[in-house]
Amino acid sequence: MTDAELQKLIDTPKKMSTKGLKKLLERKEENAYKRSDIELSSEVEHSFYLRIRESLDDPTDYSAILSVKLKTGETFNLVRCNGSSHNHKNRIEKTNLYGTHIHVATERYIDNGYQPEAFAEESAEYNNVNEAIEYLMKITNITYKQTDDNTTLF
Repeated sequence: MTDAELQKLIDTPKKMSTKGLKKLLERKEENAYKRSDIELSSEVEHSFYLRIRESLDDPTDYSAILSVKLKTGETFNLVRCNGSSHNHKNRIEKTNLYGTHIHVATERYIDNGYQPEAFAEESAEYNNVNEAIEYLMKITNITYKQTDDNTTLF
């Protein structure tokens, strides 16, 4: 898959239902984490999911993820916003990241046999799981029904 095709998937308008919003706000505890998996609607043939993972013990251990399931059945992460609980190494570039970071699916990592979103860049756009969710939604074109234009999710 090319970078242009990956970016098109990221940019595809996606909507979260009221039921999905409720699942997002009321994450379930499972194996020392709060989790939520929300199917998003779109007008394309692929399925998109917003996935949240948040440690119960470490507020810096979290992920907000946009995944896609292609019509071929292949599923992978397009974008993942991680907390600062761990360091990340970009294997091709041989760079180490410390702090919050954003993983993005890239053609070069796929072509080199790595997970599509194995490449990451440091980010100062968010500092906690809720900010990461809102930032992910903003950069991946996920919307939800709002009753007031000035409200935020959290």
